Amino acid sequence: MKYDLRFMKQKFTKQKNVLLIVMGVILMSNSTFAQSSFSLQQAMDYALKNSSSVKNAILDERITEGKVTEFRGIGLPQIKGSAQAMDNFEKQVFVLPNFVDPSGPAQILRVGQKYTSQATLSANWLVADATYFLGLKAQMELQKLMSYSTQRTKIATAESVSKAYYNVLISNKQLKSLDANIERAQKQFNELKEINKQGLAENLDVQRLEIFVNTLKSTRNKAQEFSELAIEMLKFQMGLDLKQDLQLTDTLNEQGVIGLSNFDSNSNFNNRVELQLLNKQLELNKLNLKRYQLGCLPNLVAFAQYNTNHYSEKLDFFKSSAQYYTSGLWGLQMNVTFWDGMQNRNRKAYTRLEIIKNENDIVNAKNGLQLELESAKISIKNAMLTLADSKRNIDLANEVVRVARIKYQEGVGSSLEVLNAETSLKDAQTSYYSSLYDAFVAKVNYEKAMGTLIK
Repeated sequence: MKYDLRFMKQKFTKQKNVLLIVMGVILMSNSTFAQSSFSLQQAMDYALKNSSSVKNAILDERITEGKVTEFRGIGLPQIKGSAQAMDNFEKQVFVLPNFVDPSGPAQILRVGQKYTSQATLSANWLVADATYFLGLKAQMELQKLMSYSTQRTKIATAESVSKAYYNVLISNKQLKSLDANIERAQKQFNELKEINKQGLAENLDVQRLEIFVNTLKSTRNKAQEFSELAIEMLKFQMGLDLKQDLQLTDTLNEQGVIGLSNFDSNSNFNNRVELQLLNKQLELNKLNLKRYQLGCLPNLVAFAQYNTNHYSEKLDFFKSSAQYYTSGLWGLQMNVTFWDGMQNRNRKAYTRLEIIKNENDIVNAKNGLQLELESAKISIKNAMLTLADSKRNIDLANEVVRVARIKYQEGVGSSLEVLNAETSLKDAQTSYYSSLYDAFVAKVNYEKAMGTLIK
């Protein structure tokens, strides 16, 4: 019975270990899948959490938050303590006149105790200071400024990831198109070789077609290297480990670009982070000017101090019989600056100039943002026209290839005509994918110009 129980226990333990291993494998596979397959939105979300530039921007924001907290501490009570112990191994000497016999030698007097100790507790509190409170408000506005800077970094990261993502999708589609061209040309080459063996085709036609196939394969190899480089670039923009596998789940959809044909003519740039940054900078300079204007006002500081002292000819600081003498005080101190060498006046002068400069930058930024939006609209329209022409060219090139093959098979056309048609088709496909990428890049630029690139 004991053996059976032991056996059942060992069997249960083994089953449990196997179950844990299976569950671990499942969890690892799910985790790997979650980390290696990305849609465009998932890729942008991942980049906004893992890109080093975004991480540094967030760290800068946290550093600024720490500095604001540090500055706030200036207005809180400052409490300090100090303690010291001294051994007066050579006491202070005072030389006194001889009051008994003025013509006699002077009297030498040594004063003080051999051992002394002192402990002090002091406190200071900035009760009223207009420049401090304005400075604190400016520090808090600076924190908001850093948050806008972080948002700008996120937008730039999302823009780079989007363009890199589309680049990979375009590269993959181009590879598939080249594979289809190679398969079709290779099949035609094999058929022509058999016909040549029967003496029904010239060697020159076979050589021409072989050159075309080799050229296609070489182009395909270069496109493969470019596609791999595009994937590595996307990983880099996302902040993903370059050794990690990356699969894209989105597909190219031209409707995503065509849907942007209805443009909003009344665009509002208040959601553009560039303008928000400039407006916040203007607020900061106005706060600085106000702070300098109130710099002539006095400030009020409350202070308090408590001391305890001990004097003895023996080293008895910590004995219960030691005698300590205490003293304390508190008060208010007002500080007024009557003349600072015109420093404050100069600060106000150049701060007013900085405000004017900020206002000019805001006007220029609004014009620049409007120009950027109009340029993005024109780019999309031109990209759509070019894309439509490229699609028509592919249809025409496919038809030319079809007719050229029929003519060649019926003996009324030449292999050179077929090769020229195939080359034109390849060029039309290359132009189409290039215009397709330009269309999606124009889409990203338009969304950035509208301030809707990231939610």
